Amino acid sequence: MITKMLKELGLFIGWDLNEEHEAMFFVNRNEKILNLFGGSWYHPNNIDILLKHDGILEKLTNTIMQDLNALPAASFLGPKLFIKYRSLLKLNFSWGWKDPRNTFLIPFWRNIFPAAKLIHIYRNGLDIAQSLMAREEKRIKLIYRKRRGIADVTQFQLSQFNSNNPLLFLMKKIQNQYRKLSPLEKYNKFKIHPCISLESGFALWCSYIEKAFEYSEKLPNEILNIRYEDFLLNPEHHLKALQTFCLLPDNEDMIKSLSGNVRSERRFAFKNEASLLNFYEKIKDIRNMGV
Repeated sequence: MITKMLKELGLFIGWDLNEEHEAMFFVNRNEKILNLFGGSWYHPNNIDILLKHDGILEKLTNTIMQDLNALPAASFLGPKLFIKYRSLLKLNFSWGWKDPRNTFLIPFWRNIFPAAKLIHIYRNGLDIAQSLMAREEKRIKLIYRKRRGIADVTQFQLSQFNSNNPLLFLMKKIQNQYRKLSPLEKYNKFKIHPCISLESGFALWCSYIEKAFEYSEKLPNEILNIRYEDFLLNPEHHLKALQTFCLLPDNEDMIKSLSGNVRSERRFAFKNEASLLNFYEKIKDIRNMGV
């Protein structure tokens, strides 16, 4: 939600985006980096192995720099901006990318972008755990739908096709078909993420929260921490702070318009489900969990 609002306020967040408004150029590389040492978005702590290995870290940085300055950057910039700039290192406007994996890769990316500013949006851990569990259950159901031959086109895919991005839609379809040519690709869809339960999803949230606030203490002037529930109560205030932090042009009318669409009742959504309240009683005293 907040990423989409920043986009409306003038922050460029990428051309090829997933349904969570995450730039696939960075998502794919972040996941590859975590995979190098047996990690992933749901096993992020393995990144410490990489950060302690100077030799590999230097070679990996050089490889990323090549992508930032070559054709792969078109995935983030899109055709028009790539033709104009040819590199992510030459952009002269405010831009950024959303990816929770950045939480564990801050040292790596700040080595490449030393002037980068960091926005940390954090939500109540139980709502996050519930959201992760629901998303995983949906993904597993989709696997069974496809095995029964039921076609499934998401609203996000339709929006890409119907918007000004038919080229991106076509590119995605070609990429997916090419990926399916690998005889081992079919096995990947059967993996189950640990956030299939509330307990594991909440434990994952704790890992991210602890790491994010660890860097907040190290880089207090470069990180803007915003609690999701506080944002919902006063979106106009927080959008103005984000606008200033991201060096975006003033746009009072847009801020008022965006603020008017915020649903404050989404605060602590778990309180509306009796089945989640018992779990909340066990974890309510953990940092940043209080209602």
